[in-house]
Amino acid sequence: MRRPPARQVPTFVAAPPPAAGRAPQPAPAETLDDWPVDGLRGSSRTQAATSRGVHGLLWTLLIGAVALGVLGLANLGSRRAAPAAAAPAVPLVAAAPPGGCAELLVSAWLAGDATTLGTLVSADVPRLPARQRAATRTYTVSAQADPASTAGWSYVIGADVVTLDKQGRSTGAGVQFFAVTLTRPAAGAAAGGTCAGWAAPTLPAQVAGLAPAGRQELAYGRALPVTGQPIPDTLNPFFTALLAGGPEIERYLAPGTTIAAVTPAPYTAVRVERLSALKDAEVGTGQTLPADGTRVQLLATVAAKVGDQPGEWRLTYPLTLAVRGGRWEITAIDTTPAVPTPTPSSSTRPAVIAPSARTGAPSAPASGTPGTPR
Repeated sequence: MRRPPARQVPTFVAAPPPAAGRAPQPAPAETLDDWPVDGLRGSSRTQAATSRGVHGLLWTLLIGAVALGVLGLANLGSRRAAPAAAAPAVPLVAAAPPGGCAELLVSAWLAGDATTLGTLVSADVPRLPARQRAATRTYTVSAQADPASTAGWSYVIGADVVTLDKQGRSTGAGVQFFAVTLTRPAAGAAAGGTCAGWAAPTLPAQVAGLAPAGRQELAYGRALPVTGQPIPDTLNPFFTALLAGGPEIERYLAPGTTIAAVTPAPYTAVRVERLSALKDAEVGTGQTLPADGTRVQLLATVAAKVGDQPGEWRLTYPLTLAVRGGRWEITAIDTTPAVPTPTPSSSTRPAVIAPSARTGAPSAPASGTPGTPR
């Protein structure tokens, strides 16, 4: 095996002394190119080229970043800030006075009770006739925060009034209505008195009563038997368990439905007196039930008896029932009875436009009632 030739290593020899009268000349600088090592020379050239490329790339990125920054600042300066949307105004509602204060004021005014009025009215209370009228019952018809102030509430109080003669016998005077305003105590004032510092700035004002409400039509237009059918066979024991202490109310309820029995039981006997369903309700025929999952809305009038007392008390329950496993189950005591769906009035119906016999184009409706064909 041949041995490679020995590598020549440059030899550094001291330069001869300069000749007399001549300035010394610097020795020529020796570079890597003077080395007779081909691999080292090529590697150095590659590294130098790579270094120059990297430096050029870094400078390019730096200049680009500065240019983008300047452009962004220019756009930001020219862009106008959008005004912030104003927050919706939240109406301030005064905290309500203690319950019953307005009713107490009306009762005291009717009775001429100056002592109680003195704790409820901030104005001077004149002398009133005493023990000539009285309120046997009072109730709040309406109550609302005063829209003109955040420190007041306005009420309309209904009172069942009786008049009293000199012997103390009473005569009914009907339900009468009174307007009352209560204002909160001033800031820093002690919250004392009958109504925690709330007081009426004036005496009550008697006002007209509300017009009687019209009769509300209900949607239960189909009468059902109250005995001998699957639905009443479920409802009669259900109401007995609900109101008269009957056993196992849960057995009449659909899964997931919770209805608690009234305890202690207020009645001793209960029966379904009247039963009706929606006109299009599917209730089955005779002892035959509709398919599982069928639901119906009912209105049940219940007659309840208390011990040996004469007469019966009537209660009305809107209910929803469903069929499951071949039996009716109560799914809910509805919060409100069903009412008919309102139908649009004739004045709001769209005009009927018939095609013209001559051209097939729509013709305008005749004069008179809109939408009436010619």
